[in-house]
Amino acid sequence: MSFDAFAVATRWGPHVTLQAGVVHLGRHWTTTARRSAKARAARRSGRAAATTVGRDGALHIVAGAVRVLDGSRPGSLLADPFTVGLAPGALARLAFGQLSQVLGYAEAATAVPVGWLPLGRVVLVTEISDE
Repeated sequence: MSFDAFAVATRWGPHVTLQAGVVHLGRHWTTTARRSAKARAARRSGRAAATTVGRDGALHIVAGAVRVLDGSRPGSLLADPFTVGLAPGALARLAFGQLSQVLGYAEAATAVPVGWLPLGRVVLVTEISDE
């Protein structure tokens, strides 16, 4: 699985980073640190875009409303229970698609900053309305 260019709008222009991501049931899923610029911008702007390789092997650009699922903010989970219900499948696909990355985190667990560990992360879910 490749990394996707993930973009959110900030006051200073687009913030674009390479992210491990997966398209699952009409949504683009990725994770980031809870306090990252990306998470803050997603909360503020409410929209995101990403590049992704489709089943046809071609590069696609997808965009739409973005939701930040944050376990430390129960309201973010209660606001969209349907999407939360899809999260386990999407995150499993994301993890298995990036197994070497996940194993690398596990191998270097004591050296990984706390904010990058699973408890310090949020899930960014972009509902694909434009492609």
